Amino acid sequence: MLFVAAAPALDDWTQRRLAAHPPPAILDHPLWLLAKPEILLGLLGASAGLAKLAARRPRPQASKLGAEAPVLARLLATGLFALGASLVLKLMIGRARPGGADADPMAFAPGAFDRAFQSLPSSSSAVAAALALTLVRWRPSLSLPALAALVVICAERIFSRSHWPSDVVAGVVVGLLVVKLTDTRDLGGAR
Repeated sequence: MLFVAAAPALDDWTQRRLAAHPPPAILDHPLWLLAKPEILLGLLGASAGLAKLAARRPRPQASKLGAEAPVLARLLATGLFALGASLVLKLMIGRARPGGADADPMAFAPGAFDRAFQSLPSSSSAVAAALALTLVRWRPSLSLPALAALVVICAERIFSRSHWPSDVVAGVVVGLLVVKLTDTRDLGGAR
């Protein structure tokens, strides 16, 4: 509840600070496209498909990739669920995106199909959180890189002025809830 009360002040403070500075030039690099949910999930889907095919082949070099098929499938499913949930919430909430210095963090247009009113929650943050937390759960050895990627993606969403900080936090919460709701069975094998 405290976060909900503090969110407008945090968003306004951040907007005023960012308005005085241009976005970092590194955010124009093509590699940032990998942070987009549709690209990331496409890559995961292709990886899961390849792993499933590798699991069917009785070759020693394919066995490692094939053993990862259940985790890749879980990552894909969790990511798609997080993306879907965040898109539905965006449409229902209809919060305005940050823009110029006069952007209002309290401007809402529920049900608007206009991209300018699809800020809350951040889909990129929701998908990144779902994927990172799934990796933390099923492959603890990848915890540090997964959580580092989550932090970088969340920071990029704020510094690129695509989302308010509270949108990013809400996206992470959506990702966390999706992981909790979909974590219903053990994948088996060593982690």
